[in-house]
Amino acid sequence: MTTISLVMVFASSALAQGVPGPVAAAMRGDLSWFDDAALAYEGDELRALVNRQESDHGYTALAAAATSGNATVVDKILSIGGDPEIEDHDGHTVVNIVAALGNVELMRLFHERGVNVLKLSRDGFTPLQRAAWGKTAGHVDVVKYLVGECGANVDELDAMGFTAAYRAVEHRNDFMLRVLLELGANPNSENKRGDSMLATAVRKQKIETVETLLAFQADVMKKDSKGRNLRKLAKQLRSKRVLEIISQAYANAERGGEL
Repeated sequence: MTTISLVMVFASSALAQGVPGPVAAAMRGDLSWFDDAALAYEGDELRALVNRQESDHGYTALAAAATSGNATVVDKILSIGGDPEIEDHDGHTVVNIVAALGNVELMRLFHERGVNVLKLSRDGFTPLQRAAWGKTAGHVDVVKYLVGECGANVDELDAMGFTAAYRAVEHRNDFMLRVLLELGANPNSENKRGDSMLATAVRKQKIETVETLLAFQADVMKKDSKGRNLRKLAKQLRSKRVLEIISQAYANAERGGEL
């Protein structure tokens, strides 16, 4: 069987199942399929082939390979014309998928190949913000790489006007919050109503979050959006420990001492 015939068999088989051949090959991690395709096709014809999207999610072969975490296949697809800017049905490019998965190896690969790894997606979130939703070591590695090596703004606002650190407070993700603060995130960032991260943490009664923010010099004297100081707010809520922490910090601030 000739190379062209082999490629056509792969493509026809996959299309019969509703999945384009390149996407099916990427799902299998079949590097040889792409080697054969590069021999059988070239130029625009090759690019059109490898960039076909499956119907369910709008994934291309590149997105399928990235979802599988197969860096070798991802690199091969990029080398033969895979387009990293193609969006799936939700408006996400492959970089967004990699960020959500917390795969720093692939993020590095895309960055080194000149792909914009800081680009805002159609839903209003950057790869950094998407990675910061995660709670694994891989997500931390992606966040650190995007900020430290790619120049991502750790305090960039998302579509709803929140920083990644504020999102971490809202979702009780203390693991990621500390990482973001260590990377220079503003401990006093606010939401659109004017509530600081510390005020939100007090309302959520999350002891560890409150302690983390205070350790990074969050302003305990700043009132919440209803004009209440945080000590008064803490008194109205259940956690005695949060009240103790805030009261001590408030007293230290009033004396001009360190929190």
